[in-house]
Amino acid sequence: HAWTYDLQGRLVFLPDAEMFPGLDRAEHGLTEVHTALWEGFVFVNFAATPEQSLEAFLGRTGAALQGYPFGEMTEAYRYEAIIDCNWKVGIDAFSEGYHAPYLHGLTFEDSLTGPLNPDCHLLDVRLDERHRHAVIYANPDYQPSPVGALAYGLGGASVAKRERDLDTLPRGVNPSRSAHWAFNIDGFFPNYNLYVSAENYLSHQFWPISPTRSLWEGRLYFRPAGTAAERFAHEYARSLQLGAWLEDTGTMENTQQVLASGAKTHYLLGEQEVLIRHFYQVLNRYLQDGQVGHG
Repeated sequence: HAWTYDLQGRLVFLPDAEMFPGLDRAEHGLTEVHTALWEGFVFVNFAATPEQSLEAFLGRTGAALQGYPFGEMTEAYRYEAIIDCNWKVGIDAFSEGYHAPYLHGLTFEDSLTGPLNPDCHLLDVRLDERHRHAVIYANPDYQPSPVGALAYGLGGASVAKRERDLDTLPRGVNPSRSAHWAFNIDGFFPNYNLYVSAENYLSHQFWPISPTRSLWEGRLYFRPAGTAAERFAHEYARSLQLGAWLEDTGTMENTQQVLASGAKTHYLLGEQEVLIRHFYQVLNRYLQDGQVGHG
């Protein structure tokens, strides 16, 4: 109806104003919401009075990532899809490495497994009040394909470089300072997962549309390419990652079909899927406390 507001949210114009006797424009501007910044990310809280600060909400998981160069990685690629699965199925799929050797065997080959760790066991786990953290293994003896080796070399990604970068990254990124570190999984309750490495980071976010459909948003971030060689390396990494995401999202819909069939009444979650177990403990606590809706 052409009601118009300025950049401060004040109501500055409404048509046929005389038909609203007694209306005080100063009382009918846009509704203010609480916002806060963490490492360049903007968080929004719609509560009239937030129960706690953003720092308190993010807890140890947020504090452990403070100082990571998120702000330097401004070359971004974004993908999204409507997936026929519950949003929690999506979160599950990006909260463990157990599936990697089997689902991503052709995509990532043995880069995340090897004789020292054939099943991609987690190198480190930390479970906080709401959020969760794990470290994924990197095979130091991995031999990429010729094109992959060229891309990694041009982009400067190597085990030696990763070890040097550990000296400059926040201690919480790889707490044990393992030389076999590939990347972190940092899951922020309820629906945001960060994967952080030495060279780049990526994120997954799932938004529920219905009990059986979700909007998935995947983003991949690099430091801006300064040369054609670095650009080639980024394009190779982006293509590889997209292939893996297609593998992941395909299994989510299959999982939802199994759930809908009722053929299985429950899942078995192993020790390497501890992040998923923690996620559901937190979710159940919120539901019992009446803090979140159903779905």
